[in-house]
Amino acid sequence: MSRKNKIRKLGYWSLTILLALAGILDLSLVIQLVLSHGSFFDISRRLFWGIIFIIAAWGSYHTAKDVGTSEDDDERDKYVRQKTRSEMYKITSYLLFYIGAGLLAWGMILNRSHGNSNLIYTLVLIGLLLLILWTLLFFIEVALMMINYHRD
Repeated sequence: MSRKNKIRKLGYWSLTILLALAGILDLSLVIQLVLSHGSFFDISRRLFWGIIFIIAAWGSYHTAKDVGTSEDDDERDKYVRQKTRSEMYKITSYLLFYIGAGLLAWGMILNRSHGNSNLIYTLVLIGLLLLILWTLLFFIEVALMMINYHRD
């Protein structure tokens, strides 16, 4: 891989980590606003930006994986992915993210009615735990990709 591609790939990895951290920070602020009965506008604004940051991190992650990859390496990667059945991991990862975000949104909607605070706390806590688990899996995957990148 050329030096230019290595620098580009490192830039995309850095951007991925920065955007993922910004997304997690925004989602943690959503949790804080929900638990402190913040305004619906502030909660929805933070949730919007948190999701935008995470989607941008996901796009940057996939761009970083493709920088400097030849067709032969791409075919080899597809074969390895098929043999190790990583698709189940991907499905689980997406389910963790969507269920966690859905529970957070449900807690945010219930928060507007100012009742049933135990249910709200439970929904927000479960949603937060699922999103934290998803984030840890995402960082482990990024770390493994970087280790494989430096090994080559």
